[in-house]
Order: sequence, then structure tokens, then C-alpha cells
Amino acid sequence: MKTHTLLILMLCLTFNAWAYDFKVGGLCYNITSATPPYEVELTYETISFNSYSGSLTIPSVVSYSGNDYSVTSIGASAFKNCSGLSSIVIPSSVGSIGFRAFSYCTGLSSVVVPSAVSFIGSYAFNNCTSMTSVNIPDGVTSIDMYTFSNCSSLTTLTIPSSVNSLGTEAFSNCTGLTLLISKSTTPATIILATDVFFNINKTTCVLKVPANTKADYEAANQWKDFIKIEEEVSVVLSSLIKDEVSVYISNNELFVYGQLNNKILAIYDLQGNLFYRGIVVGDEFNLPLAQKGVCVVSIDNHTYKVLSR
Repeated sequence: MKTHTLLILMLCLTFNAWAYDFKVGGLCYNITSATPPYEVELTYETISFNSYSGSLTIPSVVSYSGNDYSVTSIGASAFKNCSGLSSIVIPSSVGSIGFRAFSYCTGLSSVVVPSAVSFIGSYAFNNCTSMTSVNIPDGVTSIDMYTFSNCSSLTTLTIPSSVNSLGTEAFSNCTGLTLLISKSTTPATIILATDVFFNINKTTCVLKVPANTKADYEAANQWKDFIKIEEEVSVVLSSLIKDEVSVYISNNELFVYGQLNNKILAIYDLQGNLFYRGIVVGDEFNLPLAQKGVCVVSIDNHTYKVLSR
């Protein structure tokens, strides 16, 4: 008799653990704060997880039983196995994304993570095989284990300077990655678990790092495995007249005038590719450009960003 009672009690507890508190607009929520400020997290509908499909917009506030609740988190496994989910809009009220929140959302092509998000759980985007782009907000301090593993369609990914640790296989099997951008100026301070970049093609994938940090990345654990490590150009927006130097483009030709004699002049595109470097003789310089657009001109320690006109 006691055994049967214990079993029934365990089943009831299990049921309650999986249940959602209420449903609004087809989305399920659990209450995380039942007193002001009222808050909820978005969750799944059934323990099969595959609860949602199509294009979804999560509201920042939902009303239930006379109270307005702020949606502050995407709960653990909320969208797990939702292979039919094609797009999602996450509101700015959300500050965290839980464990396996979007795991195996194989139809999800992109997601914009709000700037308020400071926590992304492990496996959060694991096996999102159609996802071509995702942003990681500056407030995120760690990228946990397997967070982006098997996101084979990702081509570009930026790790913000706020990140101080990368978990085991955080980006493993991101086989489509062609550009990885790290914003940290001190790679040695980032704690790296094992195989963070496992099975990324480190021969073809470009690792873009801040200006004057290439040598540090070439010496840092796991970062040094990338063959193509390139420094970003430090771009300073300025007026076209600065320090007695005039820089402009006209008819696909770059013109530089001023105090230039014996100064080092370098010209880059916005991707940081150098296409001219030399010492100027005299106070005038001009160079035909292959195409219209924006370029970056560096004269000694000053940088100018100029646009064709």
C-alpha cells in the first residue's frame, strides 16, 4: 500500500514538473514571480517538446488572471525539437535563454538575441542545422558547453569582448563557418574548455581579431590552431579635414592632400584587406580605385573612413 501511494505521489510530482501554468496566444508560460514585478518564462506545452512551428513573435508582456506578466526568459527546452519553427522574434524583455532552449530546431534559419540577454544555457542552439546567422549580445559573459555545436550552416559568428569563458565543444562541428570574429583584446584571459572549435576548418575559416592582437592569438591555446588570423582595422570616423590632411574620393579615385611627406600611408577595404601601403613623397597622393564604396585610409596614427561620391 505504501509503495502504491509513493508511486502515485511521484507521478503527481512528475506531472506538475512538466506542466505549464497558463497559455496565451498559443504560447505556454510558467510563472517565475507571482508578486510584483510579475514575471514569467516561456515554456513547452507537452513533454514531447515539439510544441511550436512556423513564425512566432514572443510578446514582452502577457496578461493572465488580472495581472500583467513580463516575459523575462526562455525556459529550458522551451523550443526543443521544434523542427517546424522557421523564425522567431524574442522581445527585449528577455534576459536569459535556458538549457536546450532551441536544441534541434532544424528549420530555424536565424535568430536575433536581445541585448538584455546575459545568460545562454548549454546546448541552447545545439543542432540548429539551418541557422545561418545569430548574434551574441555584449552582456553575455560565457558561452557554455555545446551551445552552438552542429550549427553546420553558420557562416559568420562574433564572440563579444564580454565573454570570459568558452565551454566544451561550444562551436564544434560548425563546418560552414568561414569567419569567426573575436572582440577580446586579451585571448589568454578567456577560459577555454576542451575542443571549443572542434571540426571547424581552421585552414579556411578566418579568425578576425582586434588590432595589434594577432601575435597574442597566435600564441594562445586553441586560437593558434587557426591558420588565417587577421587583425581588424581600427576605424575612427572623422571629418574629411583633420590634422591638416584632406582625404576624399571622386570618380573612383582617392585623393589625399596635406602634410604627407615621408609618412606611411595604408589603404584598406572595410573587411580589413590591405590593398596599398607605402611611404608618401611630397604632400599629394592619389590612387585609382577598382570600385565605388567605402575604404579606410591610415596615415601614421590617424585613420580616415571615406566614401565614394
